Amino acid sequence: MGQKNSKGLTKKELDRLKKETNFNQNELLKIYKKFIAENPNGMIKKQDFGKLTKQLGLRDEFFSELLFNNFDDDNNGYIDFSELCTVMNIIMKGSTDDKLEFIFKVYDLDGNGFLEKEELYQIVESIYKIASNSKFFDTKEEMLNYVDQCFEEADQDNDGKLSFDEFKTRAKNDPKFLTSLSPFQDN
Repeated sequence: MGQKNSKGLTKKELDRLKKETNFNQNELLKIYKKFIAENPNGMIKKQDFGKLTKQLGLRDEFFSELLFNNFDDDNNGYIDFSELCTVMNIIMKGSTDDKLEFIFKVYDLDGNGFLEKEELYQIVESIYKIASNSKFFDTKEEMLNYVDQCFEEADQDNDGKLSFDEFKTRAKNDPKFLTSLSPFQDN
């Protein structure tokens, strides 16, 4: 491996992350220090990630697994520092389009590049479990009906699925739509 700096990260890794993210060197070293303090082996296991998401209020295993699978870019069953930084970069420093693309990827359960109604129903079901006191909806059925309506309006080419562009347009034009698909709701 390359030469390690005093913080344990190789110069090559650090330089690559500086180029691939919007984090500067000091930010990366700070994140790395915290990451290694919490994960001395340099990886987060799925089980540990599930505990972390529960601490953050995401008590639904399905949703936690969706997030884990999208953090674990190489599908090796662990989240390493590079994978963590990639997602943190999107969440913390990414553009609106970057964030919407990440959300779309998480919600595209079968990975075919489109969102089908069934996928959105599964997501909404999971989110309703997490945020059952949603500020927009009194019942799960009301939430599902709203997503149904939004899906019909967003599906511009009437092919029964949403492309990323259709999803992005709807999300940008209707903040309630995106909020209804978010597990992080102010109750």
